[in-house]
Amino acid sequence: MGTALGGDMTLNIDKDGSFTGKFVQTDKSEVPVSGQITGRAISLIMELAPVTDASIGSYIFGNGVALNPIVGDPDCGGPLGGTFAGDR
Repeated sequence: MGTALGGDMTLNIDKDGSFTGKFVQTDKSEVPVSGQITGRAISLIMELAPVTDASIGSYIFGNGVALNPIVGDPDCGGPLGGTFAGDR
């Protein structure tokens, strides 16, 4: 089985479409998120564990598409779907 995550994601979208934010999991732990939005497309990276001298870190990478352009709150593009992949 794969990894299952549940929670809420908040993004701060800049005018150029780049964004930073956080994914607050159901256990209230926070995962940093960053990426790029272009029209209906979104690409993101979630940092589950940062790079350190002792670790290469752990990340989830995602790509998706929305039915409508993603312009931020309150309209996040309507229905949105895509894929996620991990680093291992």
